Amino acid sequence: MAGFRLFKTTTSMHARRRSFSTGNNIFINGEQDGILPVLIVGAGPVGLVLSILLTRLGVKCCLLEKTKTFSQHPQAHFINNRSMEVFRKLDNLAEEIQSLQPPVELWRKFIYCTSLSGSVLGSIDHIEPKGMILSK
Repeated sequence: MAGFRLFKTTTSMHARRRSFSTGNNIFINGEQDGILPVLIVGAGPVGLVLSILLTRLGVKCCLLEKTKTFSQHPQAHFINNRSMEVFRKLDNLAEEIQSLQPPVELWRKFIYCTSLSGSVLGSIDHIEPKGMILSK
């Protein structure tokens, strides 16, 4: 498990290494931490929000992530209405997301191409979809 980072969600939200134990008891730095009812695999948007919500409800949980660094590439193109409803309940997270989004003109059209530097196959406007516009 050396390739995985383990996060124990607490009010301080500090990352800690967790040693594995036999049975149902969890040990952190050699001290017994009780029973861990929830293990969340993946620190993506769903895993992170789930850990926040469970912690607020007083449910002990541990978040497990295999990567050591954040991605340098965009991971979410759209956040749907239901997700934003949940984010509104998390200390103005929805407002922060909206304030950080680029202008709609920069992301409303998707361009489909053979590669990053290859020829363009077509594009579609996701705000006013009228079918794909094929390149000639």
